[in-house]
Amino acid sequence: MKIIIAGAGHGGLVAGALLAKAGHQVELYEKNSQENLGHDWEDRFDVKVLYDFVNKEVPWEKLRKRSDSTFYSPDQKTPVVVRFKDISRPRMMWRKDILSELFEYFYKCGGKAFFGKEILSAIVENDTIKGVFLSDGPVYSDLVIDSLGTLSKIRLNLPEQLGIEKKFVYGEIFYAFRAYYFREASALDKDAPFETFISHLGEQGISWYDGEGSCADILIGRINPLSDDDIEYSLDSFHRSDFSLTKKILHGGQKGIIPVRRPLPLFVSNGYAAVGDSAYMTTPMNGMGIELSLYAGRILADTIIKNKDVSISGLWDFNRQYITSKGGAQASNEILKNTLLNLLPEEVDFLFRERIITSAELSGAGADTRLNVLIGKLFRGLKRPKTFFKVLSAVGLGKKAQKHYSRFPKLYNDGTEYRIWKEGLSRFIVPVCKRSK
Repeated sequence: MKIIIAGAGHGGLVAGALLAKAGHQVELYEKNSQENLGHDWEDRFDVKVLYDFVNKEVPWEKLRKRSDSTFYSPDQKTPVVVRFKDISRPRMMWRKDILSELFEYFYKCGGKAFFGKEILSAIVENDTIKGVFLSDGPVYSDLVIDSLGTLSKIRLNLPEQLGIEKKFVYGEIFYAFRAYYFREASALDKDAPFETFISHLGEQGISWYDGEGSCADILIGRINPLSDDDIEYSLDSFHRSDFSLTKKILHGGQKGIIPVRRPLPLFVSNGYAAVGDSAYMTTPMNGMGIELSLYAGRILADTIIKNKDVSISGLWDFNRQYITSKGGAQASNEILKNTLLNLLPEEVDFLFRERIITSAELSGAGADTRLNVLIGKLFRGLKRPKTFFKVLSAVGLGKKAQKHYSRFPKLYNDGTEYRIWKEGLSRFIVPVCKRSK
């Protein structure tokens, strides 16, 4: 079977490597050179997942440990500290190193890569994807794995009748700028903590500042497009709080677009499967998605190897496994994220100040459900009942969404069960409201 990997995304490389290893003809097409792939920044994820996949020992000594995190509400008066035990402390790995490991394994398994090849759209015949149109002509295949990312030209140009969502709504994209700035040696006697700011400077979004040694990792993220003036204004606030910070960029300095929403409900069709950002496989609260992409690439390859069928029915189990195992958690996370984005800054300040949002929620460990803790939150929350019950309702709606995602149809058949299931999703949507300036 001939399989095209469209774009050098993490999930596509995983699926491509495993399928090539199983004897399929796998060709990857990417518009950039291999040397220019990946943002010039680090990612936080469970690196053991990556090294287990490529069958290597984890080089722990080469990976940077993530420091404890301090979260601030908009008024920056009430910090909430998330502390990690050393054994479970997250590790940071450069994006280019991640891709290097994946490409090495991809080639080892027999995959072939062609660079400088821009993909314009899919070749579609009788509602079946038959290959891709490159900038220099068509290439035909039995299956196209879409790993082009958030604004995939393949997905955006698919026929409407295939039923795969293409357009974003407000609040589903995170516009980010990230750079590593040099810190003056004279002020390096103490590292700055990893600080995350919710609704930083009154804007809908988050920013962070991680000053360690001679380098400060700064991210500015918004749900509205970022102008150069927006970036400069935010950077000025960090310069005022850390006098060691200079304007010299050591790494990064790039803008990016990240999906911060639940996954596509449908990301397979006849001869087509999307993975990673192409299918919105990220954690909505922070846009992180490497682990999810690696997982998706593996189950996609396993499904194809097992079923030997790349029709929508044959690929259905890939869609079902991802939705039932990861989709509910993403949907619940999106509901809470959107609820927080809709709150006024003073409402978020209240939730921090009254310890209704604590390190348990912010670390992703889940709320502390001990009775005395819940009673305490209820008592404090009644000081501002409307705000408190907005968050309480979001948590309840998230739990219902997870149940709905667990009931994703086992088989495609004629698609009737799926269409009924999808109609039910409308009950679990919290849209983000535009905030007036």
